[in-house]
Amino acid sequence: MREGNWKLWVAQTPSGGSEMFLFDLSKDVGETRNLAARNPTVVARLKEAFANWNKGNLAPRFGSRSQDVKVNGVSVRLAF
Repeated sequence: MREGNWKLWVAQTPSGGSEMFLFDLSKDVGETRNLAARNPTVVARLKEAFANWNKGNLAPRFGSRSQDVKVNGVSVRLAF
């Protein structure tokens, strides 16, 4: 989810939980510094904006596959 310079990425973890990644793209184009813990208000706002947008989308009609990877040292599950 993007808003101005902010980018929020919510990823599933292999254990079934989720991990939040928040980046300020004006200062960190390479997305190397996760600012989610320091900016909970921004995270909440972007999560709500995404949830509102996603309400109008249809559920996928195809199967997906996934792969576990590390992002900024955190294990996440990418689905595609």
